[in-house]
Amino acid sequence: MNATKERPPAGKAGGDLTARGRGDTPNYSTTPRACSPEAERAVLGACLINGAVVPDVLAILGNGCPFIVPEHAATYEAIRRLYADGAPVDLVTVSEAVLQGGHPNAPGPLYLSELSGASPTSCNAAYYAGIVAGHARTRHMAERCRATAAELEAADPGEVPAIIARLQEDAAPGTCRLPLATLPGDWRAAELPARQFAFSGAFPLGCVSSVIAQGGGGKSTLILEAAASLCIGRPLIEGWTPTAPGRVLYLAFEDDLPEIQRRLKRIAWAFGLTPDECGAVAERLRVAAMPGGQFFSIAQGGAIEAGPDLLRLAATVRESGPFAAVILDPKSALLGGALDENANPVGQRVVNLLTGITGPDAALVLVDHVAKADREGATSGRGAGAWGDAARQVWALRPLNDREAREVPDCDRAQFAALECRKTNYTGPRPTLYMRRHTAPEAAGVLEAVDFEGMRADAAGREADRVEAAILEVLARADVSRAELTGHSGGQEARKRGTGARELIADRCPGVKITTRKLEEVLPRMIADGLITETVSDSGRVCLRAVRADCGQDSARNGRGCGQEGNPPLRGVPCPHNPTGPGATGQNTNRPEGADWRNP
Repeated sequence: MNATKERPPAGKAGGDLTARGRGDTPNYSTTPRACSPEAERAVLGACLINGAVVPDVLAILGNGCPFIVPEHAATYEAIRRLYADGAPVDLVTVSEAVLQGGHPNAPGPLYLSELSGASPTSCNAAYYAGIVAGHARTRHMAERCRATAAELEAADPGEVPAIIARLQEDAAPGTCRLPLATLPGDWRAAELPARQFAFSGAFPLGCVSSVIAQGGGGKSTLILEAAASLCIGRPLIEGWTPTAPGRVLYLAFEDDLPEIQRRLKRIAWAFGLTPDECGAVAERLRVAAMPGGQFFSIAQGGAIEAGPDLLRLAATVRESGPFAAVILDPKSALLGGALDENANPVGQRVVNLLTGITGPDAALVLVDHVAKADREGATSGRGAGAWGDAARQVWALRPLNDREAREVPDCDRAQFAALECRKTNYTGPRPTLYMRRHTAPEAAGVLEAVDFEGMRADAAGREADRVEAAILEVLARADVSRAELTGHSGGQEARKRGTGARELIADRCPGVKITTRKLEEVLPRMIADGLITETVSDSGRVCLRAVRADCGQDSARNGRGCGQEGNPPLRGVPCPHNPTGPGATGQNTNRPEGADWRNP
């Protein structure tokens, strides 16, 4: 009969490590059955390469000692202690903490370095932690069963039910409690690290942000402008100031490297990048043109796992970083047709995997197309709502809407776009940025911020000038009451013929919507500027009268000069004697002296 080698008790396994602390690999051949050294190595390695996963790991493993390998237990204790102190968790800090901890089985730097490479990605840290926790629970219950058996042998019959009840309570799922944190007594005064962003208030670090636009809307050019801005450390997009110069990893799934270079060349021309700034872009921007790839795979049971290209991306970020931003353009190509972007669980799982790869020090930006039913408004990206829910910030690059286009009537609507923040979790509302596409061949398609509010004001001013000139032209022929001018009166017949004052003003202002509100806004300003006055006729009628420039001739209407004493010539005031003289509009109505527009 073959003798079976007895396994050592839990907590004392690991083999004969004669060279502990020098980096030798432990001997796992004598570990208990309820143990996975590989999972222990993987979860610790994930913590070493990405400290952002530590809270998730601690939430699953708790404050006990779930590791069977002594070296792993010492490493976990160091990680837990660092996290509790608010210190960063990485290979250097953990190595130092292990040495300072004085643990008898403390691993050496070489072994910790091997641990950091034991996990291909930090995305699955929670899964590995679940395996370790499951084995730890099994070992605990096995020990409890052995202790209960010994207790039952020595117990009186009347004590048996209570002993069994305690065992059942320990085995109940509810006994695996969450690690609850306790706030400090004066938690309001606690100093907390500020939320970090790649730009001032844009693209939070350690989170996923999204930029959506319709096809051909300029989103890829815009995101390259943001990347160049980050590399050189100065704003190229109004309101987006880089917090610090940083490196950028740009994965292009639709464009090749020559096309990306062409866009960057146009960006450099549009913003006048210096040779030093162009050198900074070349040094800090890393581009991977990947027309195809397998970033995700579906395991047995339908679980979404990291594919080979996602693991390559994780290795690139780990080995070639740090990066201030990782950009994936576009999202649909990232999925590669293997996953259904319209399924909410897919969106949530993919975002979680991507966040685990970039870590807390980089912003991950997904470039996305707008939903098919939302081509005009660009309010939502393609796929399920979970994509937008999981993203911490969503920006939409959209065309001008009808209202905005009306407010700037003379602009080429197709050359303008609005960059609007549709969602932000960590800042207040962000202002909408208006941008105009360059038309010069050297910068074709590059988006540059414009003062849209100033354009609105200029357009409104030009419109007001046209309305004022039309009002003055009408009042130069006859005095009119305010109600008649604004359209409240004037006679039914005149309105039917379209010969009322308001209709004549509209006729002289093509493209301007003449409303009562617009006229009532213009009239007080014209009175204040001295262009018109309110007078009372002999019959007691209150009328508006134009203040004309004096041409020196008597008016047939009143026997006096056209101008009023002391009034200088004013713009837009036609004189019936001299249409081209001071104050003339340049328009001759060809009406005889004293003619009244109300009586054609």
